Amino acid sequence: MYKPLLFFNLLIAVRGLACNFDNGLCEWFTVQDSTVTWKLGSGTTKDPSSGPDGDHSDTGNGQYLYIDGHEFINSTFAAEIRSPDLYILDNTTVSFWYHMNGVGVGELRVVLADRYGGTKTVWTKSGRQGPGWHQAQVILEDITAYIIFQGTTRLHYSSDIAIDDITVSREPYELTHSPLFTTTVTMPTTTTALFPVLPIITLDCAFNADTCSWIQDSADHLDWHRWYGRSPDLTSGPQVDHANTTEYYLLLKGHEAHSGNWTARLYSPHISINSPRNLTFWYHMNGAGIGNLRLYKENADGSKEELFVRKGRQGVSWEQASVNLPVGFYKLVFEADAARHYSSDLAIDDIRLQDGPPLIG
Repeated sequence: MYKPLLFFNLLIAVRGLACNFDNGLCEWFTVQDSTVTWKLGSGTTKDPSSGPDGDHSDTGNGQYLYIDGHEFINSTFAAEIRSPDLYILDNTTVSFWYHMNGVGVGELRVVLADRYGGTKTVWTKSGRQGPGWHQAQVILEDITAYIIFQGTTRLHYSSDIAIDDITVSREPYELTHSPLFTTTVTMPTTTTALFPVLPIITLDCAFNADTCSWIQDSADHLDWHRWYGRSPDLTSGPQVDHANTTEYYLLLKGHEAHSGNWTARLYSPHISINSPRNLTFWYHMNGAGIGNLRLYKENADGSKEELFVRKGRQGVSWEQASVNLPVGFYKLVFEADAARHYSSDLAIDDIRLQDGPPLIG
């Protein structure tokens, strides 16, 4: 049995991603290497020709976060504030209010950094947006690592920008660096704090109860079917599952394909592979109309890399495939198609990942 001496990130629940700034920055913090910074403000800003008269609340008596355009001696400067490192279990909606009114207003941007090391701007507003506060929303994907608000100016004057009242559809978790294997911590006062733990993902699946961690693609043309016994096409497909029992396997029914371009896809969750691992599975491809079976990895930036492919008839028996999974953060995708409308049933079964440290999604 493999016993990893590894340390993973432990999840600590965050209650400060949502913030109205009345009591400070909550869990947000200014980026230290910025030449200019976001500031807490209340009432009117120093520049009467831009900036809000008060915060976004009904009374206007609270605090907001703003950039002071007079501090921007260069239009290339950008003030940044960012969230703590996050772990997003599901797509999460972040709402916020912004104020951009002045002839010198530059840009307000929301940038998402992902766990793969990339960044992308998911929301931007440029120039004067009129008096009053305006609301915006962005979606945090499940690979989001942290959020950045960036503010710039076009002119040295009349260019204050403000944000306020950040809310979320559900609070993500903040990542700290503690051992994953301890789920309770005894504090000095002898009280015990319970922490939610990163979900452990398994790729192993025999499809006897369900598809385990694997997910059908809802946007493709065909479906993988959990099936037992003989496939419906007597000229193709297996008679039983790989273990030669009455248990289940996954089947592509070739007669459902109206075109050779139609495919069925099965996705794993995002996985982190820290050292090369071996994945095995069994496949059955026997029939005159058999198409293609592929396994590829889909990276966080959308690029794809083929790991395995078989084309056409492979014989009457179940065959085993062995694939080396490279280091990285990605999804695995099984994709299959049918060359003809008949004699083209194709099956997979018994996916198994080599023993090793637990997969963290």
